[in-house]
Amino acid sequence: MKFDDVVLGRRSIRGYKPDPVPRALIEEILGVAMRAASSMNTQPWNFYVITG
Repeated sequence: MKFDDVVLGRRSIRGYKPDPVPRALIEEILGVAMRAASSMNTQPWNFYVITG
């Protein structure tokens, strides 16, 4: 997938499924996010995972 496709194809979602997201998937997403580049390697990551 090209970057243009991602940017131009984005949309806002206001309705969500009631199904819970598996904890393993949340951990995988956060693990990938923490590997993203940051300005001058500052790594300013703060994550809050709220379940209910």
